[in-house]
Amino acid sequence: EFHKRKLISQGINEDKIQVIYNPINFENNISVEKSLSLVYAGRISKEKGVEEVITSWMNSRVSHFTLYIIGEGNLKTTLEKKYNNKNLHFLGHLPNEQVLDYIRNAKAVVTATKLYEGQPRLLCEASSLGTVSIYPSFGGMDEFFPKLYKYSFKQFDYQDLERKLNLLNDKIVFEEATKNLKMNILQKLDKESIYSKFSKELS
Repeated sequence: EFHKRKLISQGINEDKIQVIYNPINFENNISVEKSLSLVYAGRISKEKGVEEVITSWMNSRVSHFTLYIIGEGNLKTTLEKKYNNKNLHFLGHLPNEQVLDYIRNAKAVVTATKLYEGQPRLLCEASSLGTVSIYPSFGGMDEFFPKLYKYSFKQFDYQDLERKLNLLNDKIVFEEATKNLKMNILQKLDKESIYSKFSKELS
């Protein structure tokens, strides 16, 4: 939607613009008991805010959770050496199915990206698996979450990120957030409805 607003501000007729999301595959997965773990999956670089994820987690009241960092990048070796913590694990590159297993079983996925993101695949896949996402509220990311979602934080406010991590300890808030995640994302990203919408625009 923020791309759409940008085009409209440049004088393009709103009626000529249709937002069509990228579909993802949904599985009829059985609900699993979430483990006391957090997942970051993506490039390990400064602009992705991985170090901010680590420090916020260490300062939070969920530092006893296991934090899995999945992926490669130019900061991986530096961060591995800098942060020696028994609950912090750098797993490197993993096959997608294995990444999804970590996400499926995690209490939450966490990102502190500093980049404008369009459709965040990691967060969409997490929602499809009923896993909470903690993310900075900017760019297009809010579009993929229910209204009044409580786990987004103010961009570049890492004390707020800590507060959202701490909120994982609130059982009522957590259960409320997870309840509608999958249904919300299914309504937006179900491939059959997207293909139908796309075909209609081409006809």
